[in-house]
Formats: sequence, C-alpha cells, structure tokens
Amino acid sequence: MLRRYLFLIALIPWLNGCVMPTRANVDESIDQQAVRQIFSAYKYALLNDLGNEAADLVSEKTLRHYDQLRQYALAADANELKELPSFNRLVVLAIRHNVSAVTLRKMQGKDIFAYGVKNQWVAKDSVAPYELGTINIYGNYAGGELSISGSSANSQLEFRKENGVWRLNLMPLLERVSRDRSAQLNSYQDENKAILGIIEQMSGRKVDANIWTPPGRD
Repeated sequence: MLRRYLFLIALIPWLNGCVMPTRANVDESIDQQAVRQIFSAYKYALLNDLGNEAADLVSEKTLRHYDQLRQYALAADANELKELPSFNRLVVLAIRHNVSAVTLRKMQGKDIFAYGVKNQWVAKDSVAPYELGTINIYGNYAGGELSISGSSANSQLEFRKENGVWRLNLMPLLERVSRDRSAQLNSYQDENKAILGIIEQMSGRKVDANIWTPPGRD
C-alpha cells in the first residue's frame, strides 16, 4: 500500500498549443485550455508508465527536488539521513537500494522522476479517478480543482508557466504527502526498521547492511 506514496507525486509541452478545444472548455482562455491539456497528458503518461514524457511535464522546482534526493542518495551519511523527514529518508534509501551509485552519478533529477514513473512507484489510482475542474490563472501560476464524476474532490493542483510553457508543479503535493507519511512512520517504535521493511517489501530484496553508508559523492 505504501508504495503509492514514494514518488506521488508523481504532461508533454507541445500539447500546449495543438489540442483542439472541446465543447466543455470552448469558453476557456488559451492558458486554461493549456493547463487542462497538461493535466490530461500527465495522467496519460502516468497510467502508461511513460517516465520521460511525464518528467517533461513537471516544473523545474519539482525536478530540483528529485535531484536533491539523488544527491542525498549518493552522499548523505547516517547522521545526515536522520535529519531528514522520515518519508524523505524512506525515498532516499529506496533510491540507494534500487539504483547503483554508478548509474546515480549519471542521472539528474529528471531521470529520477522518470525512473519512479517507469517502475510504478506512483500508484495509477492517484490520478485515474480524477479530472480537472475549475482552473484559475494568476499570471504565471494556475490552480486546478480536482474532481471525481463532476464533484469536487476538495483538492487542487498547482501549475507554473516556465519559458512560456505550462507545467505541473508537484511540490505542494509532495510536501503534504511528506508531512502525512512522516507522521505515520513516526508512530512506529523503530521507524528506521519500519522504513527498511517497506523498502524490502517493495523491492522483494533484502536491504544491504551498508545502506546507511553513502556510496560516494558526484
């Protein structure tokens, strides 16, 4: 169950101008239509494990976050890891467990995000039931209300316009998920043991005893 939260996150830029408006959004502005198309493209990419396509559609801020996680996986020692929120510690150790140091050194944040989508670390039902309802534009920012079968889900996604292209900014969602899942992990008597157990359950492999030791900096 917890695998769905690892990269929850977790759209194609050229869609910004090439999809014809439907009857439902014909009265929307060009920016509102572009935001709606970005969400639809991201949803398609996620449901079809298209990691590179999904990574093209998220904000630079989101990708910088994943690059920071990559750097922690390469270089953070046990004391540094213990300073991270429990959920972020879980993500970093999962990366370290599943991706070799040689490969990590060649990757960037975008590659880590794509890896998570390709390997289904993002549950498909995190987006499958949702559509984008009302979209409000605030300059280079936009808020899109999530809905299910036409009814509000009482949740929003944030979008940013970067170099003229709308992209999905997952950071508010990631920060909320990190707070919620860290609180759950903190309820365990030994949260680090719980974290390693989750990683083993996800991968089907025993965690190496050296997982708390960094494999080496870039």
